[in-house]
Amino acid sequence: MLLNKYQRQQRLRPEDQIDPVMRSMMDAVYQVYETKEESVEVPEEIKTELHEELLTEGVPTSIMNTYVQLLGGTDGPGYENGAPYAIQSLHMQLMTVWFCLDFHWDKDRPWAATDKGMQIMQKVMKDLKTKSDMAGGLRQAHINESRVYCAEVWDSLFENKESKKRWGVKPNHRLTWKVNQKLFGLDKKSNPYGDIGGNTQRGEGFYLKMLMQKKMIVKVKPGQMNTDQNPTTGKFAV
Repeated sequence: MLLNKYQRQQRLRPEDQIDPVMRSMMDAVYQVYETKEESVEVPEEIKTELHEELLTEGVPTSIMNTYVQLLGGTDGPGYENGAPYAIQSLHMQLMTVWFCLDFHWDKDRPWAATDKGMQIMQKVMKDLKTKSDMAGGLRQAHINESRVYCAEVWDSLFENKESKKRWGVKPNHRLTWKVNQKLFGLDKKSNPYGDIGGNTQRGEGFYLKMLMQKKMIVKVKPGQMNTDQNPTTGKFAV
């Protein structure tokens, strides 16, 4: 019962409790369950490809393991040493553009881009275009209209022949959206670009939370998010 209550109130910290008994119990649960996960440092050659605003101290091991699994695992067909980090970096760029779009055509997103996020998104999008082999070129409109283009956008980045060659991935090892739906929890409506760790429509996901911490997006009610009828430029200046 205590654990269930704790799980429902993770934001309720022990020091916020007035009742001394409840405070003591919450403190005990925190000591047991509030563990820090090990992280893997991103190689320097990958850091040079990222915008300064997206650099992190490290990536949690559980997150990096997802990219290792994408490549077939440590006992799989093989890949270059830096491939998991390069793919993680590329995925983070895609998620940055998705979350920080100037506006969304769908009006049910529980987040909105800040001015800072929109500015960084424009820079990241320029890089992302160079890494896509989509016919006619990758555009923000493709990423925005996720229910139609999410698989094509994903494949243009991760199934790109030149990128796979650079990563040391065998031609017959598929990195496509369709093949990796289960691994990334891909869903055209709730998680079109595979944020790791949850349903983005419910405010879950590793990259969603990371971008919130960096104040590039903020949590809002769906009706308050940035749409073509409700531009948020200037509303969320940080």
